[in-house]
Amino acid sequence: MTVDPTDLPDDLADLERALRSRARVEPCAALRGRVLAEVHARLATASRRLALVRFAAALVAGAMVWVNLSMSIANHAAAGVTHPDGQAARALARRLRDLAPDLTQHEALRQAVLLHAGSRLAATPWLSPAIPLGRPRPEEEITP
Repeated sequence: MTVDPTDLPDDLADLERALRSRARVEPCAALRGRVLAEVHARLATASRRLALVRFAAALVAGAMVWVNLSMSIANHAAAGVTHPDGQAARALARRLRDLAPDLTQHEALRQAVLLHAGSRLAATPWLSPAIPLGRPRPEEEITP
């Protein structure tokens, strides 16, 4: 929508004429250079920030791919664990499938082998300051 200057009321037309008749102050010649330098500096800063964000995103993506692949390999690897007595492993796998029917036969057998291997691990103390050393108090003891 354009406004025809002849359609303005008299007081606004007078104001417009007064504003047009004023002398305009032109900016100094150095202002253009200062503005352009500031714009370039801001763009360069934004570009560096964007490059840092892209680098961090690529680093996180690479770490996530590495974690995903290593977990996939770990889940499908036998980890050098030999099967226990075949009959005992199959019996434990059957018990596991009774408890969790959604497990496949292969996964239940794998879990049985890992449980068997874990039962033979040597007990080692945790030397962490977060874990209190010494005998637990009677109210903390676990009863079977």
